[in-house]
Amino acid sequence: MMTVLKAAARYTTVRTLVCMVLVVVVVLLFTEHKVADPKIGNAEPFGYTDSTRQNLSVSTRDRHQRRAPLQVTPRPNFCSVNWKGGSDLLPVKKEGPPLSVLEKAMPHVMPGGRWFPTGCTARHRAAIVVPYRDRLSNLQAFLQHMHPFLQSQQLDYGIYVVEQNDTEGFKRAKLFNAGYEIAKAMHNHSCFIFHDVDLLPENRRNMYACNEGGPFHLPTCIDRWNYTVIYPGAFGGVCAMHTEHMEKLNGFSNLFSKWGGEDDDMARRIWLLRRSFFRSFKDGLNSLKYSVLDIVFKKLYTHITVDISDSGLRKERYRTGN
Repeated sequence: MMTVLKAAARYTTVRTLVCMVLVVVVVLLFTEHKVADPKIGNAEPFGYTDSTRQNLSVSTRDRHQRRAPLQVTPRPNFCSVNWKGGSDLLPVKKEGPPLSVLEKAMPHVMPGGRWFPTGCTARHRAAIVVPYRDRLSNLQAFLQHMHPFLQSQQLDYGIYVVEQNDTEGFKRAKLFNAGYEIAKAMHNHSCFIFHDVDLLPENRRNMYACNEGGPFHLPTCIDRWNYTVIYPGAFGGVCAMHTEHMEKLNGFSNLFSKWGGEDDDMARRIWLLRRSFFRSFKDGLNSLKYSVLDIVFKKLYTHITVDISDSGLRKERYRTGN
C-alpha cells in the first residue's frame, strides 16, 4: 500500500513540474512573438522607429529639444504722450487763415480730416462731430487749433463737420445724432466727441478721450464765464461718449431747435439712466429721420450736408475736394 502511495506522489510531483515547464515555455513563446513583431494594428510602441513611416509630412523633434517653444502674442505698442517740456497752456487764436493756407501747412493730414500715429498704436479712436452753420471764421480757427492739439495726444481721429441744408432753426442736437450715425458707419470709431465750433481747449493735458464710467463733460470752465461753472450739471459745449453710452442714452433729443436746451436734456437722460432702468425710447436715435445729401472729403475735415426734415430719404453721395 505504501509503495502505491509513494508512486502516486512521485507521479503528482512530475506532473506538476511538467505543467510548470509548459507554462514557462508558453510565456517565453508569447514574449518572443511580441518582440519579433512590435506592430499591433496601426500603433507603434514608444521609442520604436519605422523607416517606412518617415516619408510622412510630420516634423520630427530634435532629441535635444525637450519642449516646443511658446508662441507669445506680442502686446500692442500703444502710444504714450510726452508731457515733458513746454507750457501746458496753449496759445489760442480766435481767427484762422484761409483753408487753402491751412491745407498747405498740414500736408500730413489725410483727406476727410483723418490722422493717426504711424509709429505706435493709438489708445483712442475718436470722431470729432461738429454741428455747423455759417461760421467760417470759427471753423478756420477750430481746424488750425484742433489738428495739432489732437495729434499731440497721439489720437486716431477724424473731424466731421455736419451742416443742415435748410434755413430753419439750427437743430444742433439732431445734427449731433446724424453726425454720430454717419461717422460710425464710415470708420470704426470707439469714442465720439460732440464739439461746438467756437470752443477751443486751452490746456494740452485736457485729454480728448472717453471715460469708461460714462459720458464725460470736457469744458469744466470757459473764459466767457470767467472760468467758472455756469451752473451745476452743465453739459454743453464739448462732451465725450463711448458708442455704448450713446446707444444706451438713445442719443440726443431731436425736438430742440435753435440754441439751448438740448444739453440740459442730455444731462437729464444721463441722470435718469444712472439711477434707474429708464431710457428715452421715444425721442432720439430710434426716431431720427434724415437724408445724406452730400459728403465731401475735404483736406482737413469731412463735410456732411444733411436734410433733417421728416420727409428725407437716406441717399448718400460722396465727393473728394472742395
